[in-house]
Amino acid sequence: MDFNFSKPSHWFSLLMVSVSVLLLIGLPVLSFIGVFGATDASQISELSGMLKLFFEIFLLTMQMALVVVFMVITPVLWYLFVNRFTAKEIKSRLKLKFKEFDKMVLWGILTVFLMFASSFILSILLVSLGLSDDETSNIQDIANLFSPITMFILIVTQPIGEEIFFRGFLLDKIDSIIGKKATSDENGFNNQDYKVGAVLITSVLFGIAHLSDGKPYPAIVITVLGIILGFVVVKTKNLYPAIIAHILFNAISFAIFLLFEDLVGF
Repeated sequence: MDFNFSKPSHWFSLLMVSVSVLLLIGLPVLSFIGVFGATDASQISELSGMLKLFFEIFLLTMQMALVVVFMVITPVLWYLFVNRFTAKEIKSRLKLKFKEFDKMVLWGILTVFLMFASSFILSILLVSLGLSDDETSNIQDIANLFSPITMFILIVTQPIGEEIFFRGFLLDKIDSIIGKKATSDENGFNNQDYKVGAVLITSVLFGIAHLSDGKPYPAIVITVLGIILGFVVVKTKNLYPAIIAHILFNAISFAIFLLFEDLVGF
């Protein structure tokens, strides 16, 4: 890192990154341990039509603002102010490359199959341990707050911000830190060793960011999915396969949820 304690712009960048980490990772942890009470979705459903619509639009606007400001703009500010990168260099560090985009789409589709297979196997294992389906997924929690249209908007836009922040910015920074330490310590680490470490760390943080009120198991599943996405980014040196896979996984999962909800009459 090129952080300089004497520069206000660097302090501002550090503040933005710190707030992002607090909001994305700290708040889910506090919610999980019960510092914040669980959202009472039943009260929201009892609101009148217009009031409920207004409340939902407000929540959607706030959520989208958080995604744009803290997952996209914050990393860009750090690269601009601290690393002093050009726009081209920022895109390169975030691995936002349109080169061979058709190949990247194929990678994204293949990754989705791997994500569903891993999610299915892990969910079966968790259910075999006595957990219910509701405890292995947090999609019902989101459905209690938002209408299907609003949920669809969220699940196809939020993954872009999540991938830029976790698999783009954090993976790049943690990779750089571990790589420098490995080089200075001369412990026989190679390039691939510290990339594995960076993928694992960012995946755990990604899982923690998806903790639900008192439900740790969705975070476990999502951590595994984060590992898959992380290794795809490392393998392809491109963030687009992860973005495509993440969006497709969310959209297909949501469609399956709606179909299941329809069939069982929830």
